This record gives sequence, structure tokens and C-alpha cells, in this order.
Amino acid sequence: MFVPDHQGAVTCVSLCAKNGPPFTVTATSRLKAGSGVDGRLVGTVALSPGRLVVTYNRWPLYTYHDDIAPGMGSGQGIDVNGGYWYFMSPSGDPVVPAGDPSP
Repeated sequence: MFVPDHQGAVTCVSLCAKNGPPFTVTATSRLKAGSGVDGRLVGTVALSPGRLVVTYNRWPLYTYHDDIAPGMGSGQGIDVNGGYWYFMSPSGDPVVPAGDPSP
């Protein structure tokens, strides 16, 4: 998640999205929560006509361009493109390293 999004709006677009592209689906996609994920917290927010960004606890979700394989997490806790980037916990809260600003 990207702290400037403030639980609801996708703020990382154009140049910002080159580092952290939003996790998008089509308007006709059927989302299914995986193991350990609370399906009640999964949702979407509009990005453009026909494109939605997946949310978790209302936070838009992103991928990170350097993470190219499952289990990679090099985007955690970085401060780039105007804000901090954090993983989301299964409970729906950002995973904030000690000393980092809380969203």
C-alpha cells in the first residue's frame, strides 16, 4: 500500500506507477481471497473506465517493479514517489517497520 492513498483513492499514477504499478483487474473480474486473507476486506476502487484496482481494507494494492518472483519484497518500507510503501497484513493493517511513519 502507498501511504498517500489514505484508504480509498489511487494516487500513484503515470510516472509513479512505473515503480509501483497498481494491482488492476477488469470490471468483470471475479475476486477470490486466498488462504489467510479475509475476504470481507477485499474490494476494488475505480482507476479508469473498465479498470479497477484491488483493495484490501480499503487500501489500493500495488506491485513493485523489482519484485519479479513470488516471495520477493524489496518494496517494503521504501520512501519513493512522495510517500512510504508497505505490505498489508492479513488483518488489513499496514506492516510498518519500527521507526517509519505510520499511515
